[in-house]
Amino acid sequence: MAYAGSLPKSLSRVHRRYQTPWVAIFGVACLSILFVLLRDITTVANIANFMIFIVFFMVNLSLIKLRYADPTRTRPFKVPFSVGRLPLLPSLSALSIVFLFSRLNAEVIAYGFVLIGISVLIVLLKTRKKGLPA
Repeated sequence: MAYAGSLPKSLSRVHRRYQTPWVAIFGVACLSILFVLLRDITTVANIANFMIFIVFFMVNLSLIKLRYADPTRTRPFKVPFSVGRLPLLPSLSALSIVFLFSRLNAEVIAYGFVLIGISVLIVLLKTRKKGLPA
């Protein structure tokens, strides 16, 4: 993400030895500590879970959609256990994520959607600056 320009310049500095965006990691750690000081650790952990659930859910849905939208594409790997074009493992994963998502409380879901909204807003503003279609 840092090399692709997905992060702001200040956050995209990559550590020379470990090849990780160390400023972004440090920033997330500071935000997490701040959140822990303002709320309890369980809420912070569940917000992180919410964001991870969203990412994994979108990855699984993307894989399923690509199997139907572009079935002839050459792929570098095969997803095992498919029924026709429907990959079973991503389908089961998406259903599992929906179940896990349903176990979160309303406060965590609200915080999660606020973070998603902020992220989408940043991406929209960033792509408009570059002149890319939104």
